[in-house]
Amino acid sequence: DGNIISYDASGNPVAIATGSDGQVLTSAGAGAPCAFEALPSAGSTLGTAVASTSGTSIDFTGIPSGTKRIMFSVDKLSMGTGTSAAHVQLGDSGGFETSGYLGSGFFFSSAGIQQASITTGMAMTPNWAGSVTLCGLMTITLLDPDTFTWCSSFFAGRGDNTTGYGGGSSKSLSSELTQIRLTTIAGNIAWDGGKINIQYE
Repeated sequence: DGNIISYDASGNPVAIATGSDGQVLTSAGAGAPCAFEALPSAGSTLGTAVASTSGTSIDFTGIPSGTKRIMFSVDKLSMGTGTSAAHVQLGDSGGFETSGYLGSGFFFSSAGIQQASITTGMAMTPNWAGSVTLCGLMTITLLDPDTFTWCSSFFAGRGDNTTGYGGGSSKSLSSELTQIRLTTIAGNIAWDGGKINIQYE
């Protein structure tokens, strides 16, 4: 009720403008009086879902500075023809990184275990026939902001009663992450079904 008195850079008293209901008093830095400001938005930001019905890769760009976790969802993902593994590549202002990843993909079914080491992206799954749909969620987490190092895990179910895992994936970038890409290891096989989206915080 009323004003808070502070001081400016010259040491003169100043009145801090009264804020609104729900605002908080924040620092404006050394030598400047504080100010009432709105609380920063909380929670995560959901991207726009993209139909994965064409093209050999799908990009999500404009990931903001300060992002520490990305959740990547796929629903009924399928390839047109051929057999390949799916993976997610990370990118910064210099473009997408296409090598130097560490990780593996697995499929578990009544027929046994299928495994593949993947070094060209964040591991989702080993090879699978494109006509079989895949649903799953990848979580990509910032491990070290000083070296721009990210780690990921992936869990999925296939349309033929097979469970898929991708894990142990890590990658250090040259600068802050700004984009991610879904593609296949083969690189020339087009998606022909499903929908994908990201959520970040």
